[in-house]
Amino acid sequence: MRHGGAAVLTFTAILIAVLSLGAPHDTGTEVAAAIAKYARTPDEAAFLAAWAEHESHYSADIAAGNCKRWQCDAHKLPDGTIEHRARGLFQIHRGAAGADWDQLHGNIDAQVRSAARMVRWAMRECRTPVGAFRRRSGLACDRKLRGEEARVRSFQRARAKL
Repeated sequence: MRHGGAAVLTFTAILIAVLSLGAPHDTGTEVAAAIAKYARTPDEAAFLAAWAEHESHYSADIAAGNCKRWQCDAHKLPDGTIEHRARGLFQIHRGAAGADWDQLHGNIDAQVRSAARMVRWAMRECRTPVGAFRRRSGLACDRKLRGEEARVRSFQRARAKL
């Protein structure tokens, strides 16, 4: 992990943070490795860990693109088929994923890479973790997000491990 002048976070510290939020060991290990690769600051790493927990609970099925009918922002098309509008552990939408969209199913590295770009943008826009969670949900930085307290607590738990 890169961050100017500060102590480098280790894979082990990130793994402990991810596992402390309830990630299964296999998925958590892969997520932690990708977070170590793409997060630039401890706040980014903690945000990514908390975001994945609250969007997918680190579900291997969701990471692989095997969503149930009600998961992954499911939408019923006129012909009755279900389209899933969000992909991966962070439930990223096509417009936000950009070129990564087609790589997201089953590719945790691509999921974290795409999510890390979004986290940096949201943190620049709002300057606080709670504001960034709001922004990532499509809200203004100062508009309350339902369930934001739990997200912030998860962020704080992960951040304390880093």
